[in-house]
Amino acid sequence: MNLIPLALAAFAAASPIREVPLDDSRVIPIAVPHDQGTTTILFPAAIQGLRAAKVGSEFQLAYTPGQSFFSIRALHPEAADVVTVLYNRKAYVLQISASAAPNYSVTFFEPSTGSNRPVTPSRLLGLLDKAKALPVLTDSRLLRGVTVAAPNTVSRYADFTATLEQVIRFDADDTLVFRVRFRSSGPVAYQPDALAVRVADRIYTAALVDASGVINPGEPAIAWFVVTASPDGSRNHLAPDNDWQVLVTRLDTPIPLIGPPAPKSTTSK
Repeated sequence: MNLIPLALAAFAAASPIREVPLDDSRVIPIAVPHDQGTTTILFPAAIQGLRAAKVGSEFQLAYTPGQSFFSIRALHPEAADVVTVLYNRKAYVLQISASAAPNYSVTFFEPSTGSNRPVTPSRLLGLLDKAKALPVLTDSRLLRGVTVAAPNTVSRYADFTATLEQVIRFDADDTLVFRVRFRSSGPVAYQPDALAVRVADRIYTAALVDASGVINPGEPAIAWFVVTASPDGSRNHLAPDNDWQVLVTRLDTPIPLIGPPAPKSTTSK
């Protein structure tokens, strides 16, 4: 019998990708698949232990001690159980139930204790300079809280391409720096301050740009731009290895792109 109240079950099944603030004072409902795929549950750092009564009979669970995540799937459509996760000397209670509309990824993050103050322009400029200097930085203290992805994914437009070569996340500032290489078959002029990225149905516009706005045929052009926070001013918690698409506004006719899968969180990085 499914023990999750209907309101909680509806919330749990609202999205295949969820980001949840850590809160040991409430039960967190999580919907998991029973026919295809698994649900991966991610914590900010290593989990100390897991407790569940019905693993093997109702659920299949995969976890390696010392990891920050585990995967779980239901063995039949009526499966339900409570999983207790021991993390950072606290117990987090997860109400797990089988669902036809499961959460495939649930990422827990540490809620912010301060205000969502915007990063200053001078700070953004410093982060951009730091991103450019990463190949020569050797002091581990300067790299604390920095995660890097090199997706090399290509966003294709009518007569040019935008290859996303590198994404650097500075977690303390909730800021990402993007390095893009343009190639074109003819001269292209674009609007540098309109550079943006899209992941799923969300668009993140550049807060700072270092780009010429011109792409010449046969000459690769590099653009750097910075994205910080979410459109509503809150933390974005975005991982650098999302399925990004680079959005470019030409000075004649912009070309729309179709969005990829939902974004992943970075709080486990």
